[in-house]
This record gives sequence, structure tokens and C-alpha cells, in this order.
Amino acid sequence: MRRVAAVLAGLCLGACTTFDFPAPDGGTDSDAGAPDATTTTDAGAEASPDAGPTSFLSLEAAARLCAWTFECPGLAQAIEASLVIPVATPATPLNFSGCMDWLAGPVDPARIGLSEQRTILQAIAAASSCATAYAATPAQPVDTDAKCLLDTCSGSALQTCTLAGSFLLQCDEPLFDQPGGCVVPDVDEAALCVTVGACTPGGSCNGTTTYVDCYKDGASFTAYDCTLSGRICASGPMPDCAAPGSLAAPCPAHGTDDRCDMSTVVHCAGGVLAETEFDCSHTQRTCLQTSGAARCMGTNDACSQIDSDINVCSGSAISLCVGGQKTSLDCSSIGRMCMPATPTQTPHCG
Repeated sequence: MRRVAAVLAGLCLGACTTFDFPAPDGGTDSDAGAPDATTTTDAGAEASPDAGPTSFLSLEAAARLCAWTFECPGLAQAIEASLVIPVATPATPLNFSGCMDWLAGPVDPARIGLSEQRTILQAIAAASSCATAYAATPAQPVDTDAKCLLDTCSGSALQTCTLAGSFLLQCDEPLFDQPGGCVVPDVDEAALCVTVGACTPGGSCNGTTTYVDCYKDGASFTAYDCTLSGRICASGPMPDCAAPGSLAAPCPAHGTDDRCDMSTVVHCAGGVLAETEFDCSHTQRTCLQTSGAARCMGTNDACSQIDSDINVCSGSAISLCVGGQKTSLDCSSIGRMCMPATPTQTPHCG
């Protein structure tokens, strides 16, 4: 039977440390008021299949989103916690070109949930402030000065406690397939998003998209949408959200270390069902582990994310490595400047 409390609270072994998301060095607070209206740019436009390999976002839309992850504390971790795309891996220093590579580089055109993932990413990219970027993210980062001990309820929402931070989750789509409410089953137990309804105790699949964890009472359950993390529900002796062709979740014990499994990047992040796989062979590449991260790389790659001439400012332009090829972006094209490196961040559009 699948671990529900382990998914949400088991990532925190013992007492968690404080999960503040400090403002990035050199960042500014652009959220002093109500969220602004979104800008009218191509940030919301999907990459055209005729324009080249399939990607999550166009180069410019990816730059807008990656710039927000450098300005908005916890946003990169929130994206990983909900969409499981490694924009914050490794976390230090936060790598602008690495973020750009995942979002604007090639992705399997048949990836499960690609359209929904794109829609959410486009909304984040089109944000006009940190407030609107957070609001577009399924898992929203929570600042807290208290130690994180157990998941709690914040009204009808669930506030999680994970190694990646503390996040506020609405007990509804897109993370959950069936709308529900946040409840604390018993004293000193972790809170859960629960839907009331008859079910057979244990874990099961509802079609190929939804994993259902039915509780002992047979009258309540949690239904997870596997497709948001690029997976399907694999039925078998122990049903679970898994990559097509697999029978189990890719991250045993929900660790947070990425690794290569032959040609596949196995990405493990903190959050609800925050684990996934990217099969690099679908984009004619293979998985290589370098500098604390697993990435898709190819024999014809002309660059990597750790090359000395990548993430370098030249006026308002920044050098990038996207899909293994060198390119550059003029940060002024998205209304930004090329900012110098800090101890926690590479140079970036900001």
C-alpha cells in the first residue's frame, strides 16, 4: 500500500530545520501590493513543433520564467515540488543556463502531461510579479520562522513540510484528481488532503492517470494526478504513479538525489508525488551525471552547464547552453539586465 503520510511528511526525518526562503542576493521585492495584470508577450505561446525540437517553453518564455526563479524566493523549489522539472537542481549555485536548458531544451514530445505542464509554466513565465508567479504555481512556497514538524491545515489547504521547503497546496486540481479538504486524521498525525467517498481500502488506479489511496474506513481517500509529474498509474501488486513501462515510483524512500538509470534521468524532489523520469533517448541523447545533477546530454553537444564560457554576461546579453548548443540571450529583450554572479547564483537575467 502506498505511503501517503510518507509522501508528504516522511521526507522530514525527525525535526525539520526552518524552511525560510531568503531573498536571493541582489533581489528586490516587487510584490509590495496586489498582483499586477500579466504582460502581453509571447511568454504564453507554446513552442511551435515546426520551429524545431519540442520543448516546454520558447527561449524567451523560458528566460522570463528562469528570471523569476532568481528573483522570487522559493519559486524554483515550488516548481520542482509540483511539476518536478529540475529548475533548481543543484540548488547552489542556482544555474540560469541550467534552468534554460530544462525549459527551452528538447523534451520528449510524447511526455505524459506535457500540455498541462506547459500551460502552468507559461502562466508562471507570463507573471508580472513574484505574487503572480507564486499564484500560478500548484505548490506555493510558505515562509515560516517556526520549525517544520508535521504537515498542517491552513483553512481548506494543506501546508506541507518537506526537505525542499514548506508549501501550501490546494486540495484540488491539478495536484489532486478529486477535490477534497484538508484534515488531520488523529492527534499528532500529519494533515492530508482527503475526499469523502466510498472506496476499497488500499491503493488502486483509476484508469491510467490517477492513483487512489483509500483509507481504512473505506469512506475517504486521496486521489493523486500522476500526469502532472509525467507519469501514469501503474496497476499491479503495489499500484503507484510510475513512468510508462515501470511498476514503481522511481525514487525509493523518496530520497532527493538525482541519478541516471541507463538513458533516463531520475529526478527526486520534495513535495506531493514529486518524482519523475526523463528518458533522454526520446530526444536522441543519454543521461550523464555531472556537478551534482543528472542531465540529458548528447555526443554532438558543443557545451555543458559548467563550461567557463556559459553564464557569462556581455553587456545585457548572457551566454547559454541549451540542448547542448551554445546560444545567447539579450536580457533586455525581456525587460531585464544581465546580473553578475553571487555566492548562491550564477549570472542571470534579472
